[in-house]
Amino acid sequence: MGEAKWVRFAVMAVSMVAVVLAAAPAVAMPAVSCTATSQTEPFLGESFGGSVSFDRTADIGFAPGVELELDPAITVTGAQALGSAITVDDLGVGPATVVHPVTGETVVIAANKRLVVLRIPLSSLSAAAPTVDVDIDYAVAADAVLGAPLDICPSCAFFYGADALNIPVPDAPVRAAAPAIGVTPTVIRLSAS
Repeated sequence: MGEAKWVRFAVMAVSMVAVVLAAAPAVAMPAVSCTATSQTEPFLGESFGGSVSFDRTADIGFAPGVELELDPAITVTGAQALGSAITVDDLGVGPATVVHPVTGETVVIAANKRLVVLRIPLSSLSAAAPTVDVDIDYAVAADAVLGAPLDICPSCAFFYGADALNIPVPDAPVRAAAPAIGVTPTVIRLSAS
């Protein structure tokens, strides 16, 4: 076969692959929304509660969970969803580079931030499933600065994206952040009766 025939053959083969790929149905990406609440004035050295609501807005997503970026003076002491305790992975305080316990991604933790991953014990959530509320038990350090605001920055995620396999390319995790919650440690709370 001459060189010109090889070139025509290669062009035809590449064209056929391109047509097949273009005709393949696109995988619909899930969408997630995330809202959070927390007690905003916990006592120094004490526990306090909060919650994150995880909701899908489109299509099915796999390996649902919550990521929390916290001030280092706040720790997560436990979490519950669907009536059971769930896995809490405290990845430490930055600056640090760590491996995400679910996705295997390399994650950079920002300086003076703690990263915590909460694993919801479901393999997937469809668009028809109800909202999943994750109740979180926090603790504020006894040596936190009194009156200085501390941030809780939650995000909800489908760690495996649109399919049940952990293949980040082309099916990357899907994340949505909730607005940050400001928590201000206090030693006294007054109320009028």
